[in-house]
Amino acid sequence: MHILGVILSLMFGAFVWYMRIRQARRVAGELLDAAGRAKGAVDRHRLRKKTEGSVLTGVQNPAEAAIVLMSALRDCKHSKRAEANTIIRRQAEYLYATEDVTEALTFADRAVTEVPDVEDIVGIFSPLWNETLGNAEKNELLQMANEVASVGDFLEPSQETALWELRQVLRLDQKT
Repeated sequence: MHILGVILSLMFGAFVWYMRIRQARRVAGELLDAAGRAKGAVDRHRLRKKTEGSVLTGVQNPAEAAIVLMSALRDCKHSKRAEANTIIRRQAEYLYATEDVTEALTFADRAVTEVPDVEDIVGIFSPLWNETLGNAEKNELLQMANEVASVGDFLEPSQETALWELRQVLRLDQKT
């Protein structure tokens, strides 16, 4: 009987140690998962900062910046994308005074996917617009942006905020 007790003790001890090792392995796995998620978040943040700067820093043409803004406003409202695309194409043809605006529209679509928020686009391009556009051209830019954002029944909150910010950075509410 004492041999049976020793065997049961050894089996119980092995079971306890097995459970401890299993628990330690699970905790180590959770720590590695958390570290991996944190590293991924840091990498995504770095990539987002790098792509924000790299794509939009090359834009020196206010017309190209306007097309990027209008594309971002379009993407705020996914249900009316086709209607907004025709408006953006028409406005791009007007801005570039040509019918071949495919390259500008493709660049704008790529730039919009790499910049997280339409308000960021307004902030990035506001110095360019303020330096190069007169008041009449700034009003025209605001009207174009309003036309794209107004496609559909209502404005999305992000569109309202972006248009308000655009009006502020272009200093259209101030008397000069």
